[in-house]
Amino acid sequence: MNSYRKTLEEMGQSGATLRGCLEYIERYRPRVVMLENVYAIDRADQHGLKQVNIVMEGLRARGYVAGYSLCNSCDYYVPQIRHRIWMWGYRISKEGPRATMSDSEKDAIRIQATNVGNEINPQVQSMLRFLEEPSALHFEDCMLPDDDPRVVEFLRQQYARKDAKTKDQEEGPVEKKGRSKTAKLTWEQKYSLHRMKMQYQQERPYTSERGAAWKKMLNDRTMELLDLKCLDVMNEQSIDPREVPMLWDLAQSVERVPGTRVRRDRQNYATCILPTPLWHTSRHRFLMGIEKLALQGIFPEDLQDTAFPQNLLGDLAGNAFTSTVCLANLMCAAVLADKAANLGCSDAGEESCTKKPRLG
Repeated sequence: MNSYRKTLEEMGQSGATLRGCLEYIERYRPRVVMLENVYAIDRADQHGLKQVNIVMEGLRARGYVAGYSLCNSCDYYVPQIRHRIWMWGYRISKEGPRATMSDSEKDAIRIQATNVGNEINPQVQSMLRFLEEPSALHFEDCMLPDDDPRVVEFLRQQYARKDAKTKDQEEGPVEKKGRSKTAKLTWEQKYSLHRMKMQYQQERPYTSERGAAWKKMLNDRTMELLDLKCLDVMNEQSIDPREVPMLWDLAQSVERVPGTRVRRDRQNYATCILPTPLWHTSRHRFLMGIEKLALQGIFPEDLQDTAFPQNLLGDLAGNAFTSTVCLANLMCAAVLADKAANLGCSDAGEESCTKKPRLG
């Protein structure tokens, strides 16, 4: 959603990461390479160029069959809508391009990787579709009951943190943060304009409950946001989020709150897990880090240690990839990486082929 992000060529954070990956590949020549990124990497810019093609060319130039596919987590057993581009590279020869090679020799390696990819990549795509299984779970199946001791302790910490902030404000003035250079309006102005546009007057259906303990976790901005989105959902979708469980990402502005617009047939799926607060509308609380990890298909028994603050675990979950989608891509590699290597040998000539142990 960042309109000012740098492209891979401009060497922003993703560009620097890609360069590091390609340098690692050149040095260690792994049998299989897997990369994952947001689906916007497959969108063409004003010149018709796609960022994902930079990755594909980088892998082919190093002697790898390169391909990619758009995968959605909810199509692989997990109740989370998460569209991500999964990229793969299967090594076709142990010896990669050398600095002493001529340009024509380097071009031959790229062409060879492309030709083998034309045969292998459709098989990978077909296998990924074959392994799909739409999730039959509800996102609440990945959550702990509200009376679980871990949830009780998490809420206690949330209330204590808000009380500490309130005490600090009472003891002395708090220096206001400057407005972002790119922001034209404050959140108060944006929300007021939204109320006027939708003719909501001063209706507050979500936060009108007096003495509700859960409101202690929220600041003025999030409470106003909850009221506005509650009105939006009730008017646009005829759904009462106070009764129907929904997960909302409250870090976004009023125009775009992930989780508020979900297809009827996907009401049981969570919005994309990010390192931002995720609010459960009917339980009136934020999701814990271990619950966000579960929506990624990562459970406490899968990890060596989860004795970290829940906020940190939530950040890790938002930056992780879905384990089930990763497994599907690993299964494709286990079945087809050897075939790609053998085709590469055949294409290069029998004298360059060496017997390789099977990946699986």
